Amino acid sequence: MIRTTVFPGRYVQGVGAIARLGQELQRFGPKSFLLCSPFVLDNLLPAFRDDIEQGVQVQVERFGGECSDEEIERVVKAARDFGASSITGMGGGKTLDTAKAAGFMAGVPAASVPTTASTDAPTSALAVIYTPEGQFKRYLFLPTNPALVLVDTQVVTSAPIRFLVSGMGDALA
Repeated sequence: MIRTTVFPGRYVQGVGAIARLGQELQRFGPKSFLLCSPFVLDNLLPAFRDDIEQGVQVQVERFGGECSDEEIERVVKAARDFGASSITGMGGGKTLDTAKAAGFMAGVPAASVPTTASTDAPTSALAVIYTPEGQFKRYLFLPTNPALVLVDTQVVTSAPIRFLVSGMGDALA
């Protein structure tokens, strides 16, 4: 039997790890495009944006809600216009899948910063594509896993318990 294991390029985890995001993103170049879920944008990013910007110049965009071809194209265009050297998704599975797909399409490294433990999206080389209305469309198999996965355990453990339970179900499936 042949087994293949694929991992992210770099995995960083711990309490307060999010404060190191800028340093970690420097590895990919001077500019990072941050795609943030509405919760991250409104509640988490203000507390650590200055830390990130000490490492890289950022452009922040609000995630549109669905990992759709249209959202991916929007993100790719905005990241290219910015001259991004990487694309970082911060939030839940659909946000992370969109960032991974956009990184692939734009030809730049993708980074995942999950805020829940509910899916395997942070580390997988896969994006689930939906229609703009939220109907499943297809799987996009990516050639590589994210270049960086950064998990702040304080953030993840602060998420509602239903996300942890969902993650256990996802892992078992």
